[in-house]
Amino acid sequence: MDTAATTAPAAGRRAWAWARTLGGLGMLAGLLCWVGAGPFLDGLRLIDAPALAAALAIGVLTTVCCAWRWSLVAGGLGVRLPLRTAVAHCYRAVFLNATLPGGILGDVHRAVRHGRDSGDVGRGIRAVVWERTAGQVVLAAVAMVVLAAFPSPVRPYLPAVAAALAAIGLGVFLLARALPVAGPSRFARAVGAAVADVRAGLLARRTWCGVLLASALAVAGHLATFVLAARTAGSTAPLSLLVPLTLLALLAMGVPANVAGFGPREGVAAWAFGAAGLSAAEGVSTAMVYGALVLVASLPGAAVLVARRVRVPAVHRRIEMWWALARPLGAGSARVVVRRGGVALHVRPGSRSGLWLRRSVVIDPGLGDRGCAGRCGVSVRLGMMCGVGRGRKRPKGAPTFVATFRIAFSPSQRRRVGARFNAGTALYNAALREALDRVGRMRSDSRWEKARSLPKGDPERGRLFAEARAAAGFDRSALASFGSRLRVGWLREGVAAQEAQALAERAFAAVELWAYGSRGRPRFKSMRRGIRSMSSKDRNGAIRIAATGRQLQWGRGFVAPLVIDPANPVHSHALDAVDAERVLSVRVVRRVIKGRQYYEAQLVCDGQPAQRDQVADGMVGVDLGPSTVAVVSDTRVFLEQLCAGLDANHAEVRRVQRKLDRQHRRGSPGCFDGAGRHRVGHCAWVRSGQAGATAARLAETHRRQAEHLRSLQSNLVNRVLGQGSTVHVERLSKIAWQKRFGRQVGFRAPGMFETLLRREAANAGGAVVLINPYRARLSQACVCGAMVKKPLRQRVHTCVCGVAEQRDVWSAFLARHSSGQAPDLVAASQELRRRHDVGGAPGSGGRNLRVPAARRLVPAAAGRAGGAV
Repeated sequence: MDTAATTAPAAGRRAWAWARTLGGLGMLAGLLCWVGAGPFLDGLRLIDAPALAAALAIGVLTTVCCAWRWSLVAGGLGVRLPLRTAVAHCYRAVFLNATLPGGILGDVHRAVRHGRDSGDVGRGIRAVVWERTAGQVVLAAVAMVVLAAFPSPVRPYLPAVAAALAAIGLGVFLLARALPVAGPSRFARAVGAAVADVRAGLLARRTWCGVLLASALAVAGHLATFVLAARTAGSTAPLSLLVPLTLLALLAMGVPANVAGFGPREGVAAWAFGAAGLSAAEGVSTAMVYGALVLVASLPGAAVLVARRVRVPAVHRRIEMWWALARPLGAGSARVVVRRGGVALHVRPGSRSGLWLRRSVVIDPGLGDRGCAGRCGVSVRLGMMCGVGRGRKRPKGAPTFVATFRIAFSPSQRRRVGARFNAGTALYNAALREALDRVGRMRSDSRWEKARSLPKGDPERGRLFAEARAAAGFDRSALASFGSRLRVGWLREGVAAQEAQALAERAFAAVELWAYGSRGRPRFKSMRRGIRSMSSKDRNGAIRIAATGRQLQWGRGFVAPLVIDPANPVHSHALDAVDAERVLSVRVVRRVIKGRQYYEAQLVCDGQPAQRDQVADGMVGVDLGPSTVAVVSDTRVFLEQLCAGLDANHAEVRRVQRKLDRQHRRGSPGCFDGAGRHRVGHCAWVRSGQAGATAARLAETHRRQAEHLRSLQSNLVNRVLGQGSTVHVERLSKIAWQKRFGRQVGFRAPGMFETLLRREAANAGGAVVLINPYRARLSQACVCGAMVKKPLRQRVHTCVCGVAEQRDVWSAFLARHSSGQAPDLVAASQELRRRHDVGGAPGSGGRNLRVPAARRLVPAAAGRAGGAV
């Protein structure tokens, strides 16, 4: 890359910065030559304490209104910004604007700072840009109305100015409608992003009224400050003459060519006051007093700037430690949870007692290692630490179960939870970006390339891979630590430490599967949909069960009741685990049902799950197909369609999809090329209310279908385990099924059924034995030893030895006698002799070739389900 090409933009920016500063200095120098230094100093001498107090009070109102407007715009763009944080940032920005050249450096600082805190610098900058734009538009509108209603030096030119502004506005509107808002070009993406930002941040139903009101109040505050400055400087002009002049000065403040706010404001004030029949010196004095009052009103921003520079010591991070107690507590021990401003002391009086008593103590940093005194009247010696961390209290791989409860959040709590999920989404995206960057560094390492060239059996290959991975920091614990470090600014308020670590570990797991070729590249979560769950890592996290055992606690002071069904055996079993303190962790899941968000608490508990269905001890053979399943046990045989009761409803789904596509083409034609195909790249379509309702209807249809599928598969799994807990099934490629039977596999999900069968069999104390299909060849083998390959259309297994059975049932029958390899044909032949018909002749002495009848899928004449099997 050419060095001159890279340094040219930077040099241009520096030249423009110097030009703005020199322009402001030139204006001030011209005013000094015109009116002299007297007006600059006379106005400052007239400032008194009541004027300063009034300026401070007006400054509070103005700053809060600007912060409110910024919070609304940022929320509309999908970036959460609490009002308290926005007020602190706005005070700091006003102070920096009033003390640094340019007059906009404070706004630049708060934009970048908020963008970094939220994990999206671009969105944070756009929020400030649109917030300032909204304020300037409202100021210009107010100025046009006031200047047209009252006499002013620019009143004769207002019709021409209004016509020009209307023409410019109409041109911008028509240009925005004509330009493409989607496409591969950078310009199209920028236009699409701008249109989407205006719609979501300024013109949305929930934001435009607040933005307009906050901007009007801010303009009123600036006008009140300028009128106060004029009265303080000694001006006796009536308000009907003074207000239009102050509006002209406020409009001039939007010009960035100034020095700490001084320059254009003083020049326009001098000209306007002189043209209105007043003196130019009076205008300069008024502008100087206004600048001084604004500087005093922004002094809380200096306090915010200094306070943010002072780093809070590491004691505010939640740490759990074990300390030795002093003699007043005897031979017991204590756990101290250290937070900012104090600790929670959990005291156990004796080493053999399981009772914990909670006390609160306050740390005095000046005591050092000597200890701290608390309300419990004891002393804790801080010099000796007995142990750090939580030891394993349960064996690895011990059984667990999950119980789900609906959470009854209030409307205000729902808003807070939604904000926390937005913060979690931003943190997950930041962790995912970091994980992807670390994978890139790992793959670009020379050791990684050298390891790939070595054969797989070489031990040097594994060592080089491990070194490259360690050098890039691509490790679960390293990503978890990075997630904790992301908790800055507003993310600290929305995401607790354990939640941040869990989200970072989730991002690491997705990237690790992609890095080693097991899954596709993970995608970032949009703020509109966001993440679906947030969880703690253990029972001591921010998300936990409250002390009552019947409520969810999410941080300090945030408690919501759980919806408990007394008739539900799963709920009763889970509450027994809660009472026995066997809850390992808690997860909050967000679901959308009929367009409304619902929240559920999933309790991960130690122990066996509640057994609602009886599990038999025996061996079961299962033949799983893309759309059928055959089961053979010791006492029962059945063949049925997989999830036979599932309503496909393909016609309704397709009808809704076509309607949504028509709305997409009508609402955003720029997203499609001339052939009607969607363009590659970001889609800037902003859905209308009707399109959103159609999309919600489609999503609800898919959700109901997925829930019904899960219910049917769970029922089938319980029926299979009711025949036996040891299940033998072939290990078949589900990817090959997807390529050949895509619609049926996607609709009936045989892979999900097999996964659910494995998990439930393990929970029941059994196992699923996977059979190698290349060695077993269950569909080709016979008990006589013959191997005959059959096409898929042949659904009945026939052999010269006299066996004639339905193909799937026969494969499930042979699977019972296979332990992963070829089936034991001798044992299968003996079992086949023992099985006989209901009305058969037991003393005939011949081989009985029939098994108990299975349910037919199609009539026997079709040859697919066979005859009576």
